[in-house]
Amino acid sequence: MFDIQEELKRLPELPGVYMMKNAADKIIYIGKARILKNRVKQYFTGSHDAKTNALVDRIKSFEYIVTDNEVEALILESTLIKKHMPHYNILLKDDKSFPYVRVDVNNTFPTVTIVRRPVNDAAKYFGPFHVSATNMNRTLNILKKAFPIRSCNKQLDEKTPIRPCLNYHIKKCSGACAGFVTREEYLEDVKHISDFFSGKHADILKNLYRDMMKASEELDFEKAADFRDKIALIESVTEKQKIVSTSHEDIDYVAIYSEFDLCCISILYVRDGKVSDKREFIQKNVLDETLDVVLDSFMKQYYSSETLVPRMIVTNVEPSESELIAEWLTETTGRSVMLHVPQRGTKKEMIEMVLQNAIIHLKNVCLRQNNARMVAEEGLFGLKELLNLEENPVRIEAYDVSNFGSSNIVAGRIVFINGKKDSSQYRRYKIKGTETQDDYFSMSEVIWRRFKGGTDLTDKPDLILLDGGKGHVSAISKVLEECGLSLKIAGMVKDDKHKTAGLVTPEGPVDMTGHGVVLRFISGIQEEVHRYAIAYNRLLTGKTMRESVLDEIPGIGPERKKELLKTFQSVDKIKKADLDELQQVKGISGNIAKNIYNYFNNEDG
Repeated sequence: MFDIQEELKRLPELPGVYMMKNAADKIIYIGKARILKNRVKQYFTGSHDAKTNALVDRIKSFEYIVTDNEVEALILESTLIKKHMPHYNILLKDDKSFPYVRVDVNNTFPTVTIVRRPVNDAAKYFGPFHVSATNMNRTLNILKKAFPIRSCNKQLDEKTPIRPCLNYHIKKCSGACAGFVTREEYLEDVKHISDFFSGKHADILKNLYRDMMKASEELDFEKAADFRDKIALIESVTEKQKIVSTSHEDIDYVAIYSEFDLCCISILYVRDGKVSDKREFIQKNVLDETLDVVLDSFMKQYYSSETLVPRMIVTNVEPSESELIAEWLTETTGRSVMLHVPQRGTKKEMIEMVLQNAIIHLKNVCLRQNNARMVAEEGLFGLKELLNLEENPVRIEAYDVSNFGSSNIVAGRIVFINGKKDSSQYRRYKIKGTETQDDYFSMSEVIWRRFKGGTDLTDKPDLILLDGGKGHVSAISKVLEECGLSLKIAGMVKDDKHKTAGLVTPEGPVDMTGHGVVLRFISGIQEEVHRYAIAYNRLLTGKTMRESVLDEIPGIGPERKKELLKTFQSVDKIKKADLDELQQVKGISGNIAKNIYNYFNNEDG
């Protein structure tokens, strides 16, 4: 039995991190302290705000880890919060995965690629960059035109040159594999690309201008033109960036704004004196927290994973532990990092602009949430009226069948509770009773498997929606009758443009004239269940294609394999096909058809 009062007496007077746990032994809050004994005791003495009182009521035990100093405690606190995501901590929630640039420095001729997450593989990483991976790849492709490093993954050796591929001949690679450039020349191109992603745009352009002028003076006009083209390519990437400082500073402008229980933190990134990008974060349930505490927690979590930390971070509110954060970032980066709240001048104007962005973004988020709430409320009420339900449907279950010909027939179930998705109750089904494409049978099987418990089921839906029309509704009505259940069902009908057009019940089509909001609501449900079902189908189809015996046949790649399965719908039917039938498949030539036929003929013989 954990005795909190006794354990409080044993707490050391040292810096460290403490972890509060509930009755289920789950960590519900993590904090750091300069002196553990004093900080943890505070939770169990005196008065607190509502949020802290709620936390204390749930604390049944605690653990702690002693550190050498408060900076170490801060780093450990951030790491543990990310790992355990405690309910009562202010959490940095952001579902975006921003790209990194990876330089494979361990290779004789390094490659440069865009990746989602860095790993501990001794490669050099730059980022994360706060743009889409598509834009990052576009930028890298432009840079590779100027500095044509290789895109292949071959292990190259200076001493054993090999024949160059097509990329060399179309001038997308300098031909390091064939020995057309020295390793030193190749590494110089890699350095230029690395410098670009380090923010040293001006240095690259300065060096290229110098080399261009030198080549021109030596009357090597072809080489000078090459440098000119490289300069143009670099400038094409950077010219859209807004110049906000002539001193080539690297600064993050971080502004925080709160309204009700929501908070928006907006970051504007200035690199080399130019605005490079911006990013917004929404924090929820911050009603009882002051802005300085929220910003403090955010910065600790955010900058613990940020690899490009600037020398200055400008904020509109001073974080509650700004000096400690500055000390931590200085120690982490190996150079001085300063946090600054400007009172006047250009930086004051910039942070006010970023604050305005945060205000606008938060209001837009609130507006979208209000719209979604309005659509859900009106949608539920409309379904009640249109389908003659006694109450608004609290639990809605929607079903869809997905297949790739006659292979990998699957179905998906999604659940909406009070008009909101509850993904924890989503379910996926593999159809077991048929190997032919029969949507009515497949849907009937799923509904039977779901409701075969009959009246003993405790989670019966108020409404079942099917991705289908009158035939689906009729088939499912019979299954529910066999299960001894009387549940309200409706089919979500699509028009010829594959958009949600209305509902059909066992009694017939539903007149939805004047019910546009209801149509929007069920359209969202139909899109979600279709997305969920088809995602499962693609997962299984991809696995089947990867593991297919067709991989063993010469000349059969992913595209031809896809066409074969699409045409014949199974490997067994491909085995039985003759040469003429095989040659009818898109992309299958006479020779490849013979390979397929001979492979299965020999195997059967």
